[in-house]
Amino acid sequence: MECYRDRQLLSTYHKQVTQKKPSEMEEVWQKAKAYNARLGIQPVPDAFSFRDGIHDKNYESLLQIENNDIMGYVEVPSIKVTLPIYHYTTDEVLTKGAGHLFGSALPVGGDGTHTVISAHRGLPSAEMFTNLNLVKKGDTFYFRVLNKVLAYKVDQILTVEPDQVTSLSGVMGKDYATLVTCTPYGVNTKRLLVRGHRIAYHYKKYQQAKKAMKLVDKSRMWAEVVCAAFGVVIAIILVFMYSRVSAKKSK
Repeated sequence: MECYRDRQLLSTYHKQVTQKKPSEMEEVWQKAKAYNARLGIQPVPDAFSFRDGIHDKNYESLLQIENNDIMGYVEVPSIKVTLPIYHYTTDEVLTKGAGHLFGSALPVGGDGTHTVISAHRGLPSAEMFTNLNLVKKGDTFYFRVLNKVLAYKVDQILTVEPDQVTSLSGVMGKDYATLVTCTPYGVNTKRLLVRGHRIAYHYKKYQQAKKAMKLVDKSRMWAEVVCAAFGVVIAIILVFMYSRVSAKKSK
């Protein structure tokens, strides 16, 4: 169900973007760039330390299209994951998808920026970053934001304590993005940080990656359908057996 909801959400987002004029998209993009410039290079907190109760109206208005809840989405082809990106990393947000760490750069790139995107792993209702530990150096992940695609090549993978956040700071002359989740799986006492540096976006490579992900999505969809059908059959059998037993007892 979560995969279906995410697909619908991203489809709606894409339609909203394509219906906008390029000049409108550029204005929204430049506002996000200006926000990053004002943010500058500064330390950021633990990617899971921000919880409910934090509100910044200016921040919340950035990268918004027709009051859509998301600012874009992250795609990690090597683990076949596509997640919507929401503002903040609150408990509510992280049950729906990935969260952008408030205080880190928005996912629009630029010199000295470092975007931090967090997601849970091991949720019973959704895969999210469960397999982030399988990502390797050299893999590429993407941000689809407005009408642009940003590509990042993984160059560093760290496991750190929650308060070890120096690696999440921006670096002059660099354009970084880090994907974050808790680790070890099921224990969640540390943080897994998968960092990438910005590389040129190649349309053909991106489309090849998306094609591979769609094939996996289809196989998952059929698996879900088969499981659901199996569940219905089992339920029918149980009801039938219960009815027969009840009928015998009544005699």
